[in-house]
Amino acid sequence: MGHCAGVAAGRGISCVVVIGKQGQGEQKGIEMETKLEHTPGPWRAYRGQGTATSPHYVTTESGMIPIAQTGRYDLASWADARLIAAAPDLMAACNDLLQEIGRVVKLDVRKHFSLMVQIQAARAAIAKAQKGD
Repeated sequence: MGHCAGVAAGRGISCVVVIGKQGQGEQKGIEMETKLEHTPGPWRAYRGQGTATSPHYVTTESGMIPIAQTGRYDLASWADARLIAAAPDLMAACNDLLQEIGRVVKLDVRKHFSLMVQIQAARAAIAKAQKGD
């Protein structure tokens, strides 16, 4: 199963998630440790001032800590800013989902292959966010 510890502002969250149980045709107990080293969320996207050289910004919800800014003012970069602002929530949702699947689903390769592929995709996305390409 999984557990999380160290949930406090400014501190990382350490989670261990075990997916599946050991047995014939089942995924063996796979552990994935998640250490969040980013600025704690929630984050918020702010629109730029409306000029061609005015980027959009992402900050902490209070607006006190800058996270990112886009390189231009257009609809695509506004979508980029919103996606960046959602990153902490997306990471938490992926980790929570993986933990819940590990808690309630007994994965069998023969029955749950497509789910296992999606679990691997979620793990890869988490690893990319944590370690880069």
